[in-house]
Amino acid sequence: REVQLQIIMLKIALLLAILGQIHCVTKTRDEGYGNHYILEARKDVWLEGHSNKDRQWINQLIVGNLRHFPLKRTLIQFEDLPKDCPADKIIWARMQLHFVAAHRWSIQPVSTQPWLDYTIHIHRVKKYWAENQATAYRASNGNNWAAPYLKLGVDAEAQPECNPTTIYSRERDYDFKGFDVTGAVKSWAEGAHNYGLLLKVVRENIYGRGLRFNDRHHPNTKLRPYLQVLCQA
Repeated sequence: REVQLQIIMLKIALLLAILGQIHCVTKTRDEGYGNHYILEARKDVWLEGHSNKDRQWINQLIVGNLRHFPLKRTLIQFEDLPKDCPADKIIWARMQLHFVAAHRWSIQPVSTQPWLDYTIHIHRVKKYWAENQATAYRASNGNNWAAPYLKLGVDAEAQPECNPTTIYSRERDYDFKGFDVTGAVKSWAEGAHNYGLLLKVVRENIYGRGLRFNDRHHPNTKLRPYLQVLCQA
């Protein structure tokens, strides 16, 4: 019996080891153009001041600049693309975020918090950060950003991704918005480390509203962020 028990335990350990190596990626065929990958977000947090904003009970990510509040940017990291999709086979990559609202502080008049057209720039991050520790000033405990909110050219790529997305004033909320991140995904496929992406509005010097998106902790899995990659067959 003892030998049989040891054999059973060994089989269980082997099964767990195999399962641990399975990459959590959904792969489907996309209209005959190639392989379509859906990658889940594995960490995300918005940056605002000195405190960590990994607030899973809020279930949101925020970018923008509201009067009387600190600036807001967002970090998000997705799963790695499988190696059977090399950089030269990537046709496009799009991040999908579920837009909740252009939020304003209710006690302030609308005139001081206008709903503007917001173009969002996305920069490939070049430094490790911890979801439950990152703030506007540090990437993780004892590991600061080169400048608050990440220094472009050091903590993140200086140049944003091509084809930035604009969320227009009065645009319908509670809908998915797509963001072109083809350049970043190709860089990762070529060997750059996947530290995720930085999201920021272009006109951060203008007070307006906070753009809110559902984060990876949202109870409805269909509303969580995901990354689409189309790879040539």
